[in-house]
Amino acid sequence: MYLCVLYKTMMKKYVYSFVVLFISITACQKPISKEAIKKINGYWEISKVINDKGDQKDYKVNNSVDFWSVNKGKGFKQKLMPQWDGKFETNDLRETIQIQEVSGNWDIQYHTEFGHWKEQILELTDSTLVIKNESNLTYYYKRFKPNSFTHHGQTH
Repeated sequence: MYLCVLYKTMMKKYVYSFVVLFISITACQKPISKEAIKKINGYWEISKVINDKGDQKDYKVNNSVDFWSVNKGKGFKQKLMPQWDGKFETNDLRETIQIQEVSGNWDIQYHTEFGHWKEQILELTDSTLVIKNESNLTYYYKRFKPNSFTHHGQTH
């Protein structure tokens, strides 16, 4: 009997703590303005991915970066491989995208010849991009900065 009471008390505290944490996290996120969506343009590299269980994979070095080009909500995303000379290689495959506001959230609709899917932008600043996909994987991107030994295509 005592264990049941103890268990119920612990569960109430756990649920209460989770609710408080959830409200705190969501309350801190600022809504993304229509004007801020322009910040997605440019080069981004993944810094980490977190699944719905909280497991995290960090990316210290990336062999590829994502290039985004969006104008008036439409554009494309393309994988690029940075080269030592400051240039990029690509496989020429582009994902056609459309970004639109749905119920106060910003959704990215992807279309390729292989299929289509949706992701949601959770955060977008000058240096940070956070996107959640339909499999509940959250991707954290940082603005791509070329290696210190490359500068405008010149090797130092």
